[in-house]
Amino acid sequence: MLKTALTKPGPWLATIGPEEDVVLSTRGSLVRNLADLPFPARCSEDEKRVVQERVTQAIESAGLLKSGSYIELTDLHVREVRMLIERRLITRHLIESRGPRGVYIANDQSMSIMVNERDHLRITAMGRGLCPLEVWNTLSRIDDALHVPLDYAYHEKHGFLTSALYEVGTGLKLSATLHLPALTFGGHLTDVVDNAHIEHHDFDGEYGAVATAPGSLYTLTNRSTLGYSEGEIDFHLRAFAGKLIQQERDARGAMANDGSLSLADRVGRALGTARGARVLEWEESLSVLSNLRLGAATNLADSISYFTLDELQLIAQPAHLQCRLGGTSDEHALNAARADLFRERFT
Repeated sequence: MLKTALTKPGPWLATIGPEEDVVLSTRGSLVRNLADLPFPARCSEDEKRVVQERVTQAIESAGLLKSGSYIELTDLHVREVRMLIERRLITRHLIESRGPRGVYIANDQSMSIMVNERDHLRITAMGRGLCPLEVWNTLSRIDDALHVPLDYAYHEKHGFLTSALYEVGTGLKLSATLHLPALTFGGHLTDVVDNAHIEHHDFDGEYGAVATAPGSLYTLTNRSTLGYSEGEIDFHLRAFAGKLIQQERDARGAMANDGSLSLADRVGRALGTARGARVLEWEESLSVLSNLRLGAATNLADSISYFTLDELQLIAQPAHLQCRLGGTSDEHALNAARADLFRERFT
């Protein structure tokens, strides 16, 4: 299943999501541990094997194998592992762990269940646009199905017990990936970061630090899971993201009114690069996609779909290109292959 599925983006990416002119996607994770075994960092290999057997049996009992597959990490090539990281289906903690471990991946690639990552289970789900409640509902449904055969570590006062203190409680993290070029160009990100902290959220670059985030892509995530219900986490993320969406749209309108030629030139140059480049570095490609996405949102490139842009952002990543080329390739070969992808889409 995996090799076939990874030849193209998951079907969920082709759907239309709320507020997608600003919010690319919403992701969520739910952390759980088995009550009668140590956390993975303190588990023996035999104990990890027990965890894996119990969880995979629970996955089968829940009927999830009808719509997905479980893969042991040791069965994957390093390129495939990196590709799964780029698709946000696994985390680096799963790679850095030792012993028996793996991941269940839904056929549509919108959901995964990591086993023996930093915790015994990490359930993840993704959706298009701003949809934290929908993502939470998916996580809750899977969690309920697995909870029947599994006994989770739970404290009456503190909630679900996890290896990281900031995930104790509900164990729920929700995040939205936002495209904020107008706020970035206007120099407003310091205020965004400060306000996010006041609102008990973390605001980070999707592919780097906030100060240098390529493609003006950022991630907004609830900071703590202790003392907040799942409904409150959803509400506060949606509310703060809503403020950023309005601020970004207002800033885009101001850009269009104050310097329409400058904005059109930015979009036109990006389209020229996409159509003509023979070598395209990863960070440069994010800048091109950012300007084209801004063009699509301001009707300067309205023939370009958000799906085309988001698909390219996914498949133009380094590990995806490595798998596409089918072997070890140097940086120049990857940059040339990336430029080929862009010309195919926009010429």
